[in-house]
Amino acid sequence: MTDNDDISGQLPASSNNDENQFVGIPPSTSIADVVQLIRIHYQEMCSFREKIDTHNQEMCIFRERVEAQLANSRYRNNRSRRRHNLTSSLSSNESDHDILRANSRSHPVPVPVPRTPTPRILTPVPRTLTPIV
Repeated sequence: MTDNDDISGQLPASSNNDENQFVGIPPSTSIADVVQLIRIHYQEMCSFREKIDTHNQEMCIFRERVEAQLANSRYRNNRSRRRHNLTSSLSSNESDHDILRANSRSHPVPVPVPRTPTPRILTPVPRTLTPIV
């Protein structure tokens, strides 16, 4: 046993040594009262920890919802962008085959091969021969 040990059930008397001081608890407080204060503090900390755990679970659920909405939004934006690219490409001078080939890279379903264009029938233009004089 050391000089600071007290078996009387009281905290050690005030001294210049800060190791024996409890913040906010007067030195005359009994050990049983200090133990009771520690138990109350521990219960408050456990309750606070439960609140933190509940909050963390709620934040995880919220994050999952936000990530799902973001993924859904990206999917819709990509579909809209592909649709826009297809319609804007159709109005340009690109061939249908080039458009379908470009869209097939990002399109999840196979794209049918386009039909070959119907050849235009050219009618011969009658030429008149002029004699060279």
